[in-house]
Amino acid sequence: MMSKFYVTVIRPCEDGRYYLFFPDFKGCSVLENNFDDCIKRAGKELDLYIDLYRKISHREPPPPTDYTILRERYPHDMLQFVPVGSSVSAVRNNRAVKKTLSIPAWLDEIGKKHSLPLSKILKEAMIEKLKAMKDLTDEERNDLILTWQLNNRQ
Repeated sequence: MMSKFYVTVIRPCEDGRYYLFFPDFKGCSVLENNFDDCIKRAGKELDLYIDLYRKISHREPPPPTDYTILRERYPHDMLQFVPVGSSVSAVRNNRAVKKTLSIPAWLDEIGKKHSLPLSKILKEAMIEKLKAMKDLTDEERNDLILTWQLNNRQ
């Protein structure tokens, strides 16, 4: 079976770091201190993005854009092929976990009356709260942003 490859666009930053993104996946990007680390992390980010895309949209990701089209669109940037499935560690445990919580009875009654999805509201609130935390790693913050983008895509 042939591997599927996506093309990433790589740009050096003025401060010496490297930024890369996948034109086929809005929000799938990496910023690292050096070129080697940027390339190493590209596979993990791509695999994570595709894994979340499949779980949230219940469908396969779009086919890769043709290299020649991307070369025309980004003539001054470096392009690199990144294979899907190149990072084993990108698989996330996305199973639902049952939690017990307490809320005031009056709040529960109003929520039920208006058919509010408590699990969805709690998940969204936790994501927003975590995104605002200062001590998250860049990877954790990127995962939260990616999850939010995939959940709220039009």
